[in-house]
Amino acid sequence: NAGYNVGGLVGYSTNGSFVKIEASFNKGDISGEDYLAGLVSTSSYSSKIEIRNSYNIGNLTGTFVVGGLVGDSYDNSTIFIENSYNIGQINASSSCAGGLVAYSDNTSWLDIFSSYNSGDVSGTYYAGGLVGSFNYSSYLTIENSYNLGDVSGDNWIGGLVGDGHASDLILTNTYNAGNVSGNNFVGGIVGRMHRGKITSSINFGEVKGETYVGGIVGEKTGPSITITDTYYTNDLLDLDGYDFINPTESGQFITLDLVNAEFFVLLGWDEDLWDFTTIDVLNGLYPLLK
Repeated sequence: NAGYNVGGLVGYSTNGSFVKIEASFNKGDISGEDYLAGLVSTSSYSSKIEIRNSYNIGNLTGTFVVGGLVGDSYDNSTIFIENSYNIGQINASSSCAGGLVAYSDNTSWLDIFSSYNSGDVSGTYYAGGLVGSFNYSSYLTIENSYNLGDVSGDNWIGGLVGDGHASDLILTNTYNAGNVSGNNFVGGIVGRMHRGKITSSINFGEVKGETYVGGIVGEKTGPSITITDTYYTNDLLDLDGYDFINPTESGQFITLDLVNAEFFVLLGWDEDLWDFTTIDVLNGLYPLLK
C-alpha cells in the first residue's frame, strides 16, 4: 500500500534521466492513490525509459493513472517497450488505466513492440488493453502486440487503446481478444482516434456501448485516419461507429471460420515472430508471440 508515484521497480524518472530495464519483473501487488505501475511509475521532462524482456504479474489498484508496466509519460519523454508483458489485473477507479501503459501526454513518444497484456483492465475513463490514454501531440506506435484481457469503463474505452486525443497513432499487426464494454466512445481496437493508421489488425472481442461504438474505432475526431486490412469478428448493431463518414473506414466484418494461420500470413504477419501452430480462434486460441 502506498500513495503516489509508486512503481514495482522505479518510482519517478525525471530531468533527462535514462532508465534501462531488462530481464526484470515485479510479482507484488500494488495499491495506492495516483501514478502506479508494475515497473516504472512516471517519466517526465525529457526522460527516457527502455523496457525489454520484462514483465509484471502483480495486481494494481489505484485512483488515477494505473499501468501494468508504466504509469505516466509526459513533457518530451520517451518510452520504448519490447518483448514484455503484463498479466496482473489493472484497476483505476477514476481514469487512465492501461494493460501496459496508462497515460502519455504533452509531446511524448511511446513505442511498443512484440508485447502483450492478459490482465483485465478497468477504469471509469480512458481504459485500454495496452494503453489507456495518449494525448496533446504525443506519438504512439504499436507493432506485433495484443491484448487478451477484458476492458471496461464508462467513456473512451478500447481493446488496445482507450483514447488518442490530438495525437498520432500507428498500429500494425495487432489484435484484441478481450471483451470491451463502456457507455460512450467504445472501440474494439481504439475508443477515440484523432489521426494515424491501423493496418493488418483484428478485433475478436465483443464490443458493447451506447453511443460512438465501433468494432475497430468508436469515435473518429480527425480527418487523417487510414484503416486497412483490419477486421472485426462480432457483427453487432451500430458496430461501424456513429461518427464515420464512410462506414468501411472502421474495418471489415469477417467470420471466425475464415481466420486461420494462412489468414495472418497473407496479412503480412512475420512467422519468425508469431506462433500460428496452435491457432483455433473458434475455441479461443489466438496467435502468440514466440
